[in-house]
Amino acid sequence: MKANKIASALSAAVIAGFAVGFVHSICHILANRYISQRMFRLAAMSLEAYLTKWLISFIIICVGAITISSLLLFLIRHLDKLFLNTIQISIKDEDGLRRFFSAGIICLVFFFYSGWVANLYWLPYNKFHPISLLTDIAL
Repeated sequence: MKANKIASALSAAVIAGFAVGFVHSICHILANRYISQRMFRLAAMSLEAYLTKWLISFIIICVGAITISSLLLFLIRHLDKLFLNTIQISIKDEDGLRRFFSAGIICLVFFFYSGWVANLYWLPYNKFHPISLLTDIAL
């Protein structure tokens, strides 16, 4: 993958991580009324903690998606050498294939995150309760 595409993907991850971390920290600060009770240092520490957590999470997810998609593309390119020329694969659009794998990885991360949110916030039961498992399957 070219360096400018990697830089733009990491930049998008940093922007998304900052936005999500900022929203989460503002919700936490407003819910605990740090500003109205004049706890500015606690508000700043909360802002820093959430921003750090979400920025690192999004950067790790982006680097993982880039790494996995590059490895899959490498395997597909050299698949015919691994199986002694029994399989014929022609790749016309490598960027399209890489985008497809990256989108698939992002969809999987979103799928697991939505299952976690459903278990944590919406279901009153334990993690391995039958209703919880049925909801995970439905998602």
